[in-house]
Amino acid sequence: MSQRSPSLRVLAGPLLLVGLAFPALPLEAAQAQAVQVQAQARPAVTVAAASGRAEVQDAAGRWVPLGQTRVVGTTLRTGAGRVTLQNGAGQITLGSASRLRVYDQEPDLQEGQFFFAGSGSFYALGWHLNVQGGQVRADLLPGSPRPRVAVIAGRVRLSSGSRTVQLGAGEQLSLRSGPPAAFTETDPWYRAQFVGPGAATIEALRGAVEYRSGEKVRGATMGQVLGTGDRVSTGSGAWAEIGFSGGGYLRLTEQSELGVLAVDKTARGREVTLRLLRGSAWSVVQKGQGGYRITTPVVSTAVRGTTFRVDAAGLVKVFEGQVELPSEPGVRLEQGQEKPAGGVVRPLIPDALDEFNLALDRERAAPLAPQLTLPGAPARPWAQQTPDLRVTAPQGSEVEARLNGQTVRLGEIGAGVFTLPVSLPALPDGRYDVTLSVRRSGQLWQRRFPLVLDRAAPVLDGVQRRTLGRLLLLSGEVRDGPASADSRLQLRIEGAGTPQMRTLRPGPFRVLLPAPTVPGELRLSVRDAAGNESHVALP
Repeated sequence: MSQRSPSLRVLAGPLLLVGLAFPALPLEAAQAQAVQVQAQARPAVTVAAASGRAEVQDAAGRWVPLGQTRVVGTTLRTGAGRVTLQNGAGQITLGSASRLRVYDQEPDLQEGQFFFAGSGSFYALGWHLNVQGGQVRADLLPGSPRPRVAVIAGRVRLSSGSRTVQLGAGEQLSLRSGPPAAFTETDPWYRAQFVGPGAATIEALRGAVEYRSGEKVRGATMGQVLGTGDRVSTGSGAWAEIGFSGGGYLRLTEQSELGVLAVDKTARGREVTLRLLRGSAWSVVQKGQGGYRITTPVVSTAVRGTTFRVDAAGLVKVFEGQVELPSEPGVRLEQGQEKPAGGVVRPLIPDALDEFNLALDRERAAPLAPQLTLPGAPARPWAQQTPDLRVTAPQGSEVEARLNGQTVRLGEIGAGVFTLPVSLPALPDGRYDVTLSVRRSGQLWQRRFPLVLDRAAPVLDGVQRRTLGRLLLLSGEVRDGPASADSRLQLRIEGAGTPQMRTLRPGPFRVLLPAPTVPGELRLSVRDAAGNESHVALP
């Protein structure tokens, strides 16, 4: 980061004098010495309190965990956590996913969320701020179109180059453009005690959804926990629902990308900070769940309970509650209003994407009630070695079957229709204890049932016919696989007049029939409960 004014003011004298080959003039020497004494007199930046994850850079530029108490002389960054630094008579608190460096023994805020209380000075994006007995917040979220400084109490003097601005309580200034504007505090994240890291979890998805963590990119899965800095992106026709600790969720629609900056648990609820890089996001945030912020390249939003849509191109639509726009001071959208980028607030007009999200919201709110179709006649499924187990559930669900300790995920072959994958290795014949689980949007539905896999046809062995006067005696043995060892078998006899049906159990059998009036061939067929069948002809 370039520090134009501070560099000239503090560093020009000492550095230029060191480089000269001849003695400095007395006046110049006195000025240089005065600057050095002033710098040495400034108190060091020290850690007053820390919780969660924080790191500092060592002399070799490596990131190392922050100690219990230490002087911060380089760069400090937070993951999920809070760090409060003492600088003279002032304290500055860093929120999660924030970063600052120490420049000229003063904090230099680079990105994230910060809160200053007391008296002192610091830098922020090329501005130098001097605070006397005040309270100031700095919102420098990555990707925010208008990073700002806002004064909660006291007065602040800001200077950058030749420009100087004085701000009082209830005023804010965009650090990139624009005059001072009114400010009203609506999301005091710094007042809530940090309890621990929260979680952002993928609760439902459909289509091609990618998960990126650092340099690693892979397909997203249900239950995937997203950490600070992770991203999720959706392809054509795809979407993903992300749930947060304490409740609430976001639906990332097709051709969109979202970055998770922070999800914190606090004594007052949870604080969610997100960055929408492209596409559209639909958010449902209930009251009392805590703070919730989304920044885009065009607009930033802050809510504490509402249902709204925000597009990376700057469109904001409010379907329930209220949405603040910190990037546009004084603008608040009420239920039934929308605002395009650069436009004015106007009545809300739902479009096809809104209807799509509203329909999925209704589906999400409804209790899970999947429909299960168990394997029937095994004509084609058995040839594929895969049971024809079908489940009808809401789109985007995760459906799993646990068969005797083996967990198999069912694939979605149609709109809400899930089956076992054809790539599943052939399961041996036998009886299986199956637990079917359907998960979606934090809901879990389970059903347990037995499943019998039987691909082997029963066998008729040693079959004989004897005529006993007017009776015909058929005897022999019928065998079947272990899966149907206790099942009943259907025997069909043709060629002795009207076809006869008998029910047999595996093992030896004897059947008496009326003797046929005309001698001829008998045809015996035996069929098991799975539909497997074999035949025998008796002359």
